Amino acid sequence: MTRTAAMLPGVLRDRGNVIVGTKYGTYTPTVPDPIILDSWMESGASDKGDPLDAASHLFARLAKAQPFGDGNKRGALLAANGLLVRAGSPLMLTVPVKEPERTGFNDLPGARYMHDDDRIIVWLADWNRADPEIGTWISPGA
Repeated sequence: MTRTAAMLPGVLRDRGNVIVGTKYGTYTPTVPDPIILDSWMESGASDKGDPLDAASHLFARLAKAQPFGDGNKRGALLAANGLLVRAGSPLMLTVPVKEPERTGFNDLPGARYMHDDDRIIVWLADWNRADPEIGTWISPGA
């Protein structure tokens, strides 16, 4: 049986086998460079600006890189929230699951993938700031 990247959770892709359909066309990311991925994580962790902005930027970078065979936006969200926890932020980065925000958000990754459109970074940070109840994290023992 041939194992595909989607069957290897948590393992970085080492060949170009991810194809993402967007309304802007088909996106085929390059094979991710682990050194670049590490540098993005370090850059986000050392960012002295607003942690929510840094988390949104990391999310957009990792989602576009498609480092895994499956679950790339979920993994990017997890990594972005790790930055927020590390920074001591009371907020968590979330994505919309209800309309009309969901449809609006779903178009943004495709625009980033196909056109290097950065609107997703600002949109995601602003959407989470607009309703902090959406993404407020309650630490254990609080």
